[in-house]
Amino acid sequence: METSPQSFTVLRCLVLYSVSESLLSLLLFGFSSKGARTSILGSARTSHLISTKASHLSIISSLRL
Repeated sequence: METSPQSFTVLRCLVLYSVSESLLSLLLFGFSSKGARTSILGSARTSHLISTKASHLSIISSLRL
């Protein structure tokens, strides 16, 4: 499957954003174990949603080419 470099850049930015967001939430809520567990679950759910949307975008952009 051929993907355009623009969609690859968008995908990389989304992945970097979700990783940095989960790291930030770990730093913020890492002091309380319950908060850390909640933030890990929330960031995992968020990154899963982002990656699903990004894969849909890359599929759509590759179909458009």
